[in-house]
Amino acid sequence: MYSKENFYSSSPSVNDTTVIVPLPPSETQLSKRRIILAKLIKHFSSRRVLIFLVVGLVVACIELAYGQKYEGQCPYRPQITLFLTVHGIVKLVACVTIIIAYAQARFLTNYKYLYELMLVNIAIHLIFGLFFFIWFILGNVWIWTVNRSVMQGTDPTQTSTYCENALYQAAKHLLIVHYILMGITILLIPATFMLKRYRRQATSQAQQETISTAAQNRGYELQ
Repeated sequence: MYSKENFYSSSPSVNDTTVIVPLPPSETQLSKRRIILAKLIKHFSSRRVLIFLVVGLVVACIELAYGQKYEGQCPYRPQITLFLTVHGIVKLVACVTIIIAYAQARFLTNYKYLYELMLVNIAIHLIFGLFFFIWFILGNVWIWTVNRSVMQGTDPTQTSTYCENALYQAAKHLLIVHYILMGITILLIPATFMLKRYRRQATSQAQQETISTAAQNRGYELQ
């Protein structure tokens, strides 16, 4: 039999603190995966991705059209047509992968391996981004280092100096368009962050005002 002292000593104390048992590693990892998946789905199904997709398709078609139309018409700097053609083709392929990722994020939300698919999409776009970065640098070197005092666009028989002027102007202006798009993207990142922060603050303030108003109304009812 238990004595009275043993009974009280074995009973839980009122002042005992509640022990929080951490989630098992598998459940914790699953929760993190769900958070990452939700962010990836939100990214790939956003209007921002659609805007970049449309702009990318337009620019890629223009680059490819000029690269093919004036192929062989710039012997002074043949890398210009190469740059436009390759850049346009790879950009079209990248746009196709964006369309696939958008469709997956929109219509395969219950797919068992959607998390892995989204990670594959991120890896593919990182590879494309690395390629575009390197190729863009090469394009700048090939186009901006042209010696305008030597290059001419009037006599195709002078292959050592000839380059079709329409091709060169198109390549130059397409580079400028890319710079503008990059500038807009860089500006949109902090602008989007500040907008989200402002919305969170406004939502939090509205909730606090609602709670305060409800408390005041309850106080009036009690009186």
